[in-house]
Amino acid sequence: MMGMEKDLEIKLTDRNIPELKLIDDISVIKSQVGKLFVDLSQTDNYDDVLQEEYKYTGMLDLFSEVMKEDDPRLDLLIDDYFELSQEKKFLNFFKLVFELNENKCMIYLGENPDKASFVGYMKNMISNLDQIDRCIIYNQIDVFIKSEGSFYMIEDLNLLNTFVKINLRMSGGILLYFDKLPILFEGGFDIHFLVTFEDEKIQEHYQRLASESDLHFL
Repeated sequence: MMGMEKDLEIKLTDRNIPELKLIDDISVIKSQVGKLFVDLSQTDNYDDVLQEEYKYTGMLDLFSEVMKEDDPRLDLLIDDYFELSQEKKFLNFFKLVFELNENKCMIYLGENPDKASFVGYMKNMISNLDQIDRCIIYNQIDVFIKSEGSFYMIEDLNLLNTFVKINLRMSGGILLYFDKLPILFEGGFDIHFLVTFEDEKIQEHYQRLASESDLHFL
């Protein structure tokens, strides 16, 4: 039993800021939802792609139903305090998803711009982030500039949390794909994510994780 206990000792390596790892070969992605992950990186017509090929789609949301135009709760979506106070639900959900998928998440961030424009973009992006996220994002600049690809692997929870926050706070429009139990998240909306599942069984599994985090799939 002692050998199975989690190592809680603080190490010097705990100060190392996590980095994205370039995915050299995306052909290793075999699932149907993984194919969508690649397809969406190459088009702006997301709705057309989804309607044509994918059946199991939904929305990860705070609310249990789609609100009508006259619903007074719509005002909550432009309330900074409310949105930040609900953020922990999404972070908890993605933590569960990350653990379920063996602490691996693929991310698409778009084509690499030139150095000057990229640094300017990053400085603008981090203005709404926490200090730990600023440290993480600044540390990715060299990763982006030196790499020639657009697909990366996340293997650290803090790194994943940073990009979840970017999606929630800044409508980042970032694609997050988990491969063990295939599921794709597309950000860029008011405190929710578009979701595509591989099949109904996997959808039900993630529904349970959403319920544990006080979130809903619509």
